[in-house]
Amino acid sequence: MMAAMTMVCISASAQFTNTGSGGSSDVNTSGWNSFYVQFNPSWINYDIKHVDSDSFIGLQLGYSRAFSLSPNIPLYLEVGGALEYSFFSPDTDDDDYYYYYDDEDITDYWLSLKVPVNVVYNIQIPNSTIAIAPYAGMRLRGILLAKEKYGDETYDYFDKDDVGKDATWKRVQVGAQLGTNVKFNKFFIGLGYGFDITEVAKKVKFSELSFTAGLIF
Repeated sequence: MMAAMTMVCISASAQFTNTGSGGSSDVNTSGWNSFYVQFNPSWINYDIKHVDSDSFIGLQLGYSRAFSLSPNIPLYLEVGGALEYSFFSPDTDDDDYYYYYDDEDITDYWLSLKVPVNVVYNIQIPNSTIAIAPYAGMRLRGILLAKEKYGDETYDYFDKDDVGKDATWKRVQVGAQLGTNVKFNKFFIGLGYGFDITEVAKKVKFSELSFTAGLIF
């Protein structure tokens, strides 16, 4: 869906550019800054037979800076950083991955630092303050802490003595994302999808949707 939206947006931008005087376009070569918040419905995906994915929630606060890559094409490199807090409580009755737990409540939570690097194509709608900005890129995620609270006990996902060798998490993952933001002058909203390329733990990866709202300055 995101790829199709991106192709439509680029096609529309080409039409807008070609209708301009002398075939040139008005490109913002100064770039922009943005602060944003994200709501991330997410999934823990297990590459384990007969084990379903778990869903969890992520809340993210971030900053980015976009740099122009061309004086004639509205193409930008956007880099930044974001802090994300994630949490979930698995259903031990229905989840085969947690079959060894009893009826005690489980709460998992972790704090991550994300560093996304995206290529953005900024499509300015003629005679308006609205722009459509499809993007795609890579990201690094560093997990600062990851805990599980089980009854009165707390376990560290980075401690193999707490969770076992195969379930021990890795601190850093490489991932990718794509999506589209819609900019209304100094405000923007967006929809995106991201996924891990490298594993969080053995046979475990994360993926997420992202709903974004932010300010441009």
